[in-house]
Amino acid sequence: MHFLYWFLKCGWLLVIIFIGNIYLSRLGLWSVIICIAVFVAGNHLINKSMEKIILAKKK
Repeated sequence: MHFLYWFLKCGWLLVIIFIGNIYLSRLGLWSVIICIAVFVAGNHLINKSMEKIILAKKK
């Protein structure tokens, strides 16, 4: 279960870096800020969904 958790987090980070390099390169420093914000939001969603799965398995 923890492998899936870290796999999702690392995969999400790689997707954000990839999209940031390709599509947001014209924005300069703003692309870094946008990528960090999107990563934090996605990370929060991953944490919430995995928390529900982990708590359901413990019951």
